[in-house]
Amino acid sequence: MLGNNKKHVSREYKSKDKDFLYMIRITNVAPIVLLIFMAAYGFGDFFIGRMEDVIIERSGFKVFIQMLVFILFFTVLTINRFHSNQIKILFIVTALLLVAYFPLAQPRFTLLGVLLAIYFSFVRMSDFNVKIINFLLFSIALVLVFPFIKYISKDGYSVLNEIANINIYDQFLHIDYDAMLLFMETILYLDSNDFSYGYGFLGVVFFFVPRAIWPEKPYGTSFEISEYFSYYYNNLSNPLPSELYYNFGIIGVVIGAFLFGRAITYLEFKRLEIYSNKYSISIFDIYTMVLYSTSVAFIVITLRGSLNAVFPMFGFGIYIPLMLMFFYKNRYGK
Repeated sequence: MLGNNKKHVSREYKSKDKDFLYMIRITNVAPIVLLIFMAAYGFGDFFIGRMEDVIIERSGFKVFIQMLVFILFFTVLTINRFHSNQIKILFIVTALLLVAYFPLAQPRFTLLGVLLAIYFSFVRMSDFNVKIINFLLFSIALVLVFPFIKYISKDGYSVLNEIANINIYDQFLHIDYDAMLLFMETILYLDSNDFSYGYGFLGVVFFFVPRAIWPEKPYGTSFEISEYFSYYYNNLSNPLPSELYYNFGIIGVVIGAFLFGRAITYLEFKRLEIYSNKYSISIFDIYTMVLYSTSVAFIVITLRGSLNAVFPMFGFGIYIPLMLMFFYKNRYGK
């Protein structure tokens, strides 16, 4: 597992990035470290569904481990496109990914996100035919797959007793439209209250700060608005445009949409640029691809919201590659 990788690295890699060999060695050792973390947390807990996980105080550490596995997986996957000798490490990291994100224990958006990130790591989005296929696949997923998953995940579901009585139409009648509702409620809320002017986003940006240290940390738009209208349930979806409107008004919606689109476009073009060059890659490129993978994986849930509820699930997957990109760029001046 810690075999000699030096002979497999071309001179171009060495001259372009002296730390590239060290990064490969780190990816060889990292699975062992993560395996120790997962064992310390408890392998069995990764197979427990979110509704059964009563160890709330440990859930943050679990998410942190999951994101480290996620980052390592896409780091090794990117390297493997240029170094075939990483296939053994990729196999090991894939096994860790399957445990960390055990499909039957994950929320639908998390499972979908990991699958999307893997899918878009191989698909050429510049191909028109691929875009058509993606549209058809995603349409089928939204119309059939997600209602079916919701059906089989409901309380009291039994394959033997109910598989013959599947009613997808009934699921559409009982589907959750809380995002649409909360968007309208946000507008009504702001008719008699001020914008938060960015204060609501502080709880998103500093999600890793424990509430014990910062008791006044914002709970998020869905919680605030649900409490305001006396809903009995406050873990609701609130779309990104609604979050932007809650914080900065209509100007925030326009500017936020522009910045969000620019960020996604930048990552998509960087991906095409990196993958178009089959013989050269830098550490900065690898960090960029990890950031791209995280963005692709969780773009749907980001748009759905609310950010205070969902961003902690993948925030480290954004922060860690961004910090590494920043340090790398300052060190090498590029």
